[in-house]
Amino acid sequence: MKLRFAALSFAVLLLLACMAGCAASVGKDAADTTMDSGYYYSDNEINGAGVTSDSAPEEAETDSDTAGSALASDSILPATGDLSTDRKIIRNAWIELETKEFDASVAELQALVEELGGYISQANVSVYNSRYELHSANYTVRIPAENFDQFLSYRENLGTVSSTNIWTDDVTDSYFDMEARLESLETKRTRLLELLEQAEDMESIIALESALSDTVYEIESLTGSLRLLDNQIAYSTIDVYLNEVRETTEPVALPKTFGERISQQFRDTLQGMADFGENLVIWVVGASPVLVILAVIVALVLVFVKRSAPRRAVRREEKALKNAEAIAQWRASHAQTSAVTQKAAEQKVGEQKASSDEKSDE
Repeated sequence: MKLRFAALSFAVLLLLACMAGCAASVGKDAADTTMDSGYYYSDNEINGAGVTSDSAPEEAETDSDTAGSALASDSILPATGDLSTDRKIIRNAWIELETKEFDASVAELQALVEELGGYISQANVSVYNSRYELHSANYTVRIPAENFDQFLSYRENLGTVSSTNIWTDDVTDSYFDMEARLESLETKRTRLLELLEQAEDMESIIALESALSDTVYEIESLTGSLRLLDNQIAYSTIDVYLNEVRETTEPVALPKTFGERISQQFRDTLQGMADFGENLVIWVVGASPVLVILAVIVALVLVFVKRSAPRRAVRREEKALKNAEAIAQWRASHAQTSAVTQKAAEQKVGEQKASSDEKSDE
């Protein structure tokens, strides 16, 4: 009985030992698998690969310590700075300036572009105000991308900045996509050349040459597009609009208090009066030829009027005498008519009185 119990106990202990050993082995395999996959993932992330490689598992098996340190460190994820160095960015700007000294500003612009290693790709200069001979210019400037910010920081030396617009184009995806397509086309061209050397019948030769021609055309097109993008990335484009003005537009703070508003209005009134006086003087001087002609005409008219004044006075006296005689004649005729009428009225009154006296005597 004791032997049976001892044998049973030994068997149980042996079974438990086997189960513990298997569990330890499974745990170790799981840990090794996790470490290998983690290292493999980190390696892909660091190298920027999107597909697995055959060498990664071997490296994981031969260098597990390095894998563990890679998992424990922050180098698994790529740094922002590393990403930014691989980005393909096109930077552009649009600047509008005002200046009182147009020639000096143009010279300063040319000197700045030359100093920063750029060049002026296009320039248009015109006179937009013929009265005051004010110029306007549009310059398209190409500046090395590393000097883009430096050029913008110097823009106030060219004149008074009216407005600035800066924008960027991220062409990273399209750039690398074109590179991948170009590499694939290069491989295709090499393969077509090999097949063309091995071709024997004319039909195959014609088909291969046609395919090779299309491939070469696509390669040249992609190469030109990549070259254009490289130029735009390496040299930023800045459009500079330069306007010559009599007075630059200065920023003015809006008045807030009642006193500030009165002071601002008073200054504006004085400035308006000064501008009106200045414009009046300019107009008088500018219109002096016409004013001189008008003055001569007015002087001739005055001389003519002055010389004809005595004759006009005589005619006025003669006319006055005629009017007086006419009035006298009218008054005389009117007085005579009045006397006759009065006499007739008195006679009629007398007759009526006599008639009434006769009737009273009867």
